[in-house]
Amino acid sequence: MRRAALEHILRAAGAVTRVREWIVLDATSDQAELYAPEHAWAAKMLDASVGEGSLFHKRFGYCARGVKPPVLPRFWRERAMTILSDTTAGTSGTCMSAADAAIARLAAGREAAMTPDALRELLDELKPAVARRVARRLNGVAAV
Repeated sequence: MRRAALEHILRAAGAVTRVREWIVLDATSDQAELYAPEHAWAAKMLDASVGEGSLFHKRFGYCARGVKPPVLPRFWRERAMTILSDTTAGTSGTCMSAADAAIARLAAGREAAMTPDALRELLDELKPAVARRVARRLNGVAAV
C-alpha cells in the first residue's frame, strides 16, 4: 500500500471514530490492519465504515480492517515508525516493523500467513543474536 493510501485510511479512521492513535499491524496489500489501543469498540466501527466491501473500499480500491488487541513483542515501539502529517488530519498511525508484525501474527495463531521463506526474511531484519534466539524458539515450536 502506498503511503498516501495509508494516510487517507488513518484520516478516515480518525474522522469516523474520533480515535486519534492507531497501531498499524500490516499495510502491505490493499487492506491495512489497524488496532486502536484503549478503544476496542473502534475496530467494529472501522470495519463498517472503511472496511472490506464498504463504500470507501469500492470508491478508492483499498480499505482497513479493525483487529483485536495484538500480542506485541517487548520494545516494539523502538523499532516502529509513526505517521502523523497534515494529510492524516491529526490522526497518527504507529507502524510496527515487519518482524514485530510477524511475531504478533504467530502469537495470534495465524501461522498460515507466514511461509518459511517469509519468516527467514524477517529474521534477517533482526540483530543476529536475537535472530538466533527466535530461530531456536521457532524450531522448538515446529518440532512439537
